[in-house]
Amino acid sequence: MSESMRTHMMAAIAASLILAACGHDDDHPHDAGTGKDHHATSGKDHHAGGEAHGHASPHGGVVKSIGDYHLELVTGDEGALTLHVLGADEKTAHAIAVVSLTAQAQPKGGGAFTAVAFAASSMPGEAAGSSSRFRAALPEELHGKALSLTVTVPIDGKPYRSAFDVGSEEAHDEHEARD
Repeated sequence: MSESMRTHMMAAIAASLILAACGHDDDHPHDAGTGKDHHATSGKDHHAGGEAHGHASPHGGVVKSIGDYHLELVTGDEGALTLHVLGADEKTAHAIAVVSLTAQAQPKGGGAFTAVAFAASSMPGEAAGSSSRFRAALPEELHGKALSLTVTVPIDGKPYRSAFDVGSEEAHDEHEARD
């Protein structure tokens, strides 16, 4: 087994253990986070906890609050996924000091979890070893299926966890609204 494969396998195991230890509450570092969806579309306001915001999703994805920060998941063709870490204003990139993230995908209605490895894809100007953008591809057998994708993101020393719906009718309808 190559060193790279061993590293990815260990990251997947660690992520699974963290998810199992944290239970099933979404969008929290254990003491913060709202767990509210921001189903943003270009140019439209969205709401979190009743508070109106005037920000549009900067990359056309779905934005979730995690403590004082936000995650935006953008889905693309053939299982392409891009995760952006954003600041409190929901539009400024917030680089974190990691080079990979591991998410867990599970078909809606149950089924086995599948590890999804996100690799850093640093934006111009971000320091080496830090990134605000991470890219992944769903395994082919999950393409087109309605999934729950749960990712844990370490920000400022705290692990934040958030779950996104991928491939659902709701996500599909949002994508069509942006086109």
